[in-house]
Amino acid sequence: MSQRGTGFRPLEDQLLCEAYVLHSTDVVVGAYQKNDDMWKKIQTTFNHEAVDKNNLDHRTIKSLECRWDKISPAV
Repeated sequence: MSQRGTGFRPLEDQLLCEAYVLHSTDVVVGAYQKNDDMWKKIQTTFNHEAVDKNNLDHRTIKSLECRWDKISPAV
């Protein structure tokens, strides 16, 4: 059975976009970081901002990746 959580709020979309930009454009690590490592960093940043500062729920990496696929423009 699926463990579907609550839908993303607009603030969560914003936090996800900010975390993605922060870690995907990291000039120190750049394009050489592994995808899994980048998403772990995104999750840590997102959950810190969402939970600690905005009283929202934690999100899994899978949840964040799926949401990113829905809100990011196709390249």
